[in-house]
Amino acid sequence: SLKSIMTAKKVLGQPATKYQKLFESLKANTLRYFWDNEKGAFIDSYESGKRHVTRHANILAVLFDIVDEEKQQAILHNVLLNDQITQLTTPYFKFFEQDALCKLGQLSQVYQTIQDYWGAMIKLGATTIWEEYDPTVSGKEHYAMYGDPFGKSLCHAWGGSPVYLLGRYFMGLQPTAPGYATFTIHPHLSMFNELQCSLPVKNGAVHYHVHDGKIDLRTDHSGGTVITDSEKIELQPQQTVTIANN
Repeated sequence: SLKSIMTAKKVLGQPATKYQKLFESLKANTLRYFWDNEKGAFIDSYESGKRHVTRHANILAVLFDIVDEEKQQAILHNVLLNDQITQLTTPYFKFFEQDALCKLGQLSQVYQTIQDYWGAMIKLGATTIWEEYDPTVSGKEHYAMYGDPFGKSLCHAWGGSPVYLLGRYFMGLQPTAPGYATFTIHPHLSMFNELQCSLPVKNGAVHYHVHDGKIDLRTDHSGGTVITDSEKIELQPQQTVTIANN
């Protein structure tokens, strides 16, 4: 929340010193009391002395940029890629985990998780996203939650996060100015052989067509830049730019 206020203040050209000090103090205390060097991860409770590690706090630490690259890598290997840490079973929080993994460059794993986790619901007949999915249960148990045999929501909008993950990381579209007045496109679509989609930006959209080992990109208005491993290409309205899909 403090970081969001600081960002908004910056956009508005207003001072944010008060919030910066509060943020730095809170960050320092969080690291002091909750980072466990031996476990290479954040623990859930300081006062209990249990030094219990779950995925939740460590995922948020990565997403909120409160740890340096060394600690990010520790969290990646000691928590996010560690099957000994209890797995998440709700699509809601599964999103934050996949978001953190994408941020740490684990796109292939995230793509596989989308297929294995969200795809498994589809294979079981889901036409909307469930409130919870646990691959270890079967039959009518899939519909139980909170002690109620049929207490689970089978249309849970919180779980539709692959839509965001695909757009943000795989399509690689992100704003570089408020409201997408300017934006960059850095696609990672090598796992797709054929794909067409359009993503909204300010006063228009970006159009993608993946085919024959290539990506065709077109935008409705200026302000976009395509980023590849070797160059940056300015997009002109209604003019198609073609890059290799690798």
